[in-house]
Amino acid sequence: MPTFPPVAIGVFAGLVFYSIARAVFASRKGIDQATLFRITDRLDALLAHAGIRYDSAANLPTEVQEAIQNGDQIKAIKSYRQSTGVGLKESKEFIEGIMTPERQIERKLDALLQHEGIQYDPHANMSSGVLDAIRNGNNIMAIKLYRESTGVGLKEAKDAVDEVARKLK
Repeated sequence: MPTFPPVAIGVFAGLVFYSIARAVFASRKGIDQATLFRITDRLDALLAHAGIRYDSAANLPTEVQEAIQNGDQIKAIKSYRQSTGVGLKESKEFIEGIMTPERQIERKLDALLQHEGIQYDPHANMSSGVLDAIRNGNNIMAIKLYRESTGVGLKEAKDAVDEVARKLK
């Protein structure tokens, strides 16, 4: 089996991410589960080739791991709250980040990029209009512009704008 230099793996991972993002934003409907499975399967092969062992639930309490393995998101959230003491919102976001295929792909890509030493800023390509609106303190306009340019939902747009606004302070 041929070996690939780290840069080639990083470039490939970037192309995979770009392809996913482009497909999602172009259709504004999302990707079907079969496609997500195929993408995840290929990404797992890349991680294995790079020698990266990725298990998002590895350091979680046993009851949380079991709920995740059984696909019981509500039980996983409840168990995570009980074991960590964090609030419902934080628990829900954390568990969804582990159980949602799209978030799994993002986390795996982040692990691969980190392994390859590639810095990735998800907001580096944010349009100048969005950045100007943030700099002017008009986050509502920034959210609107961001949603129009990316096709993401209100929560994702708000989170992205809030994150950039914090970095610009």
